[in-house]
Amino acid sequence: MKKIISALYVISTCCLSGCQIGATAVDSNTPDTRFNLATGITSLYPFAGGSGLFVETPLMQANDGNLYGTSTSGGGYGSGTIFKISLTGTKTLIYNFGQNQTDAAYPRAGLIQLSDNYLYGTSSAGGNPNACESNGCGAIYKISLTGQNEQIIYAFESRSTGNTPLGGVTYNDHDGFLYGTASAGGINCAESGSQIGCGIVFKIKPDGSDYAVVHQFAGGNNDGQQPEGNLIVATNGVLYGITSNGGTNNVGTIYKIESNGNEAIVYSFESGSDGAYPGAGLIQASDGNLYGTTNYGGYANQGVVYKFDLNNQQETVIKTFMGGNDGANPNCTLVQANNGLLYGTTIQGGAAATGTHNSGTIFAIALDGTYYQVLALFNQINGSFPYAGLVQASNNLFYGTSSQGSTYFEGNVFVFNPTNN
Repeated sequence: MKKIISALYVISTCCLSGCQIGATAVDSNTPDTRFNLATGITSLYPFAGGSGLFVETPLMQANDGNLYGTSTSGGGYGSGTIFKISLTGTKTLIYNFGQNQTDAAYPRAGLIQLSDNYLYGTSSAGGNPNACESNGCGAIYKISLTGQNEQIIYAFESRSTGNTPLGGVTYNDHDGFLYGTASAGGINCAESGSQIGCGIVFKIKPDGSDYAVVHQFAGGNNDGQQPEGNLIVATNGVLYGITSNGGTNNVGTIYKIESNGNEAIVYSFESGSDGAYPGAGLIQASDGNLYGTTNYGGYANQGVVYKFDLNNQQETVIKTFMGGNDGANPNCTLVQANNGLLYGTTIQGGAAATGTHNSGTIFAIALDGTYYQVLALFNQINGSFPYAGLVQASNNLFYGTSSQGSTYFEGNVFVFNPTNN
């Protein structure tokens, strides 16, 4: 079932200490002069080829206070990097992928830190040089905060074990396993070059033992295809994720899966007002509901923010993106801030407010959709086309990455301070 709340947004003022919600509904293509949308985003570190290229992954804050992230390409071997950056902008390249034939390459997902203080992540290629047309099918790796002791804990090898992971790993403290997905592989779906199979869900222990394929997606009306984004472990102990294809209308699904492999589609997107082609993982907010974004669908086919009620299994659209001054095409996992609002990014949108740019936005939205505000615009100088979401750091500021723009037009790490608006 689906439910649409609103395609308009409400003007209000908001900062991290709280929000004052007004009652004025405004055409989403009309610039809001009460906010200086050109301020708020500061380019903290611009990327160049040697330090990384095409940064499309989210940042995370480790227990040393620094932010860590990956670049999909660039670096010393052209196969991507791991970097750390302080909250004030001091950046250190800690690892270059592709150092040998069995190393990970081209990471397309962010990192997590476990209690052993290591960072864990996935790469979309590399690992076994004899697999996937000699490019490697991807790998799961761990690395210390200093960049030492990088270890491949599993190299994807074939169609049956999965290949090309586009999401990261999630730790399930109920059973001590890491869970993740590979966007291809599995015994189902027709072959098409290296993209064979509908994708899989896997689990593995942090030491690299006990790798197992938990589920092989089948596509079609009754299952998803091409899982993306990270899984989450909800408070009910069940894992939830999204696929960008498959389901009743082949435009994506929300699914649940238990550690024993029992999987079920809990919602199939309909390619209409409810959204289509989700590309990022879910979060569980303080109200217990799941929230996510779709890249397309909605009234203007510019994407939506939706919530999914675990109790009644109902999907509700709380924001339809309209383009223009409004955002367009979100591809981010949302973050719930200290003030209870959800914050996110759109890849495009913001053109009407600047007159020349269409480089993306930062927005905030209430859990019930009654408040929505574009807080800042990307303008190429401060970055362009943010694919990933935001992280709220210990200083209460928001940090993220953009895939293009900034000094060298190759993306950046930025900081967003909503009190500057």
